[in-house]
Amino acid sequence: MKITYLHQYFCTPNSNGGIRSYEMATRLAAKGEDVTLVTSSAFIENEFDLQKGWNELSVSGVKVWAYKQAYSNEMSFTQRLKAFILFAYHSYKKSAETKADIVFATSTPLTIALPAVLASKKRKIPLVFEVRDLWPEAPIAIGALKHPILIWLAKKLEAWAYKHSTQIIALSPGMSEGVKAVDSRAKVTTIPNAADIKLFESFTDTLPNFITEEPSLERRKILTYTGTFGEVNNLTYLINLAEQLKAIDSNVAIVLIGKGKERGYLEKLALDKQVLNEYFYIFNPVQKRELADVLKHSDMMISTVKPIPELWKNSANKFFDALAAGKPIAINHGGWQADLIQNEKLGIVLSSNKPEDAAHLLHDSMNDKDLLKALGNNAKRLAVDKFSRDILFEKFHQALKKAAEK
Repeated sequence: MKITYLHQYFCTPNSNGGIRSYEMATRLAAKGEDVTLVTSSAFIENEFDLQKGWNELSVSGVKVWAYKQAYSNEMSFTQRLKAFILFAYHSYKKSAETKADIVFATSTPLTIALPAVLASKKRKIPLVFEVRDLWPEAPIAIGALKHPILIWLAKKLEAWAYKHSTQIIALSPGMSEGVKAVDSRAKVTTIPNAADIKLFESFTDTLPNFITEEPSLERRKILTYTGTFGEVNNLTYLINLAEQLKAIDSNVAIVLIGKGKERGYLEKLALDKQVLNEYFYIFNPVQKRELADVLKHSDMMISTVKPIPELWKNSANKFFDALAAGKPIAINHGGWQADLIQNEKLGIVLSSNKPEDAAHLLHDSMNDKDLLKALGNNAKRLAVDKFSRDILFEKFHQALKKAAEK
């Protein structure tokens, strides 16, 4: 089966982003499928010597076409929209000229639907569309998308993408419901993000950056956040939490590892609240493969979003990284992940609007050695039994093969 795989934000284990597409594409290639992945340079430009325009690469047995273009999460909305449209145009041309039996496209951004649908029509082959976030529902909910015309266009694009997809893969039950709400006839399969168990068993003797840069943290209980510093991530919540931890003289330190446009604001706010480099620490991002050492030296992971129900449908990579590493997970929201944490006893669900209560629960939990061990064991068991990459890949592979037969 020849597969054209469209993902604007492709990452490898040497990048500092999610590697779902890398893991799925390389497994497809290992199964004998002929995969051509079409992407941008957004998250891989530091790994390869890329020239202007298209660059042909080979990544772990997968042919990759990478289009070099400027992109950063720190860009304005208008700048990012221009980048989305530019990539949609160039990736359509590349996809349309690539011989394939099926087109697979993964969002975000939603504009990836443009080259995906048009290429599938041009080559008269099926399209499988993967929904990683519900667009435009999420940006509308947080107020990032306000203009009535843009909202109308985005909703039309979403419906158009679903209508012309032979199969849709959604990353959470809530996303599947969201797709069905837009197109009740859509054929939807839920395949969440996965636990990369082998990756997180690859410990080394190397100390993570937060320990080498701040050795005193080795004597603290560490709550770790890894990922993007964006508005939707609600990281001011962690500063308020740090303030309350300081008030109760806790031994818990909150460590953020990543990057994003909110970093400067977060550092200033933490400094103003007198918790920066005392209860709240920020360090530069690390490669995905280095996260095993980060989590080895962490006591608990945390994933946060704004208190907006539309955002609770997310399928956060950091949640599944915690499972893979056998670490307890804390979140500050409701939804399917909160249900999973409570039902499977994987961690704790913190109050989103009562930081004092959250700080006490966090302190007590992170200083209960037996509880941490039990929660971690439950996390690892669930990773192995239900969310391992190998298990979810088989479901993914079957969805593609079934769509290609139509």
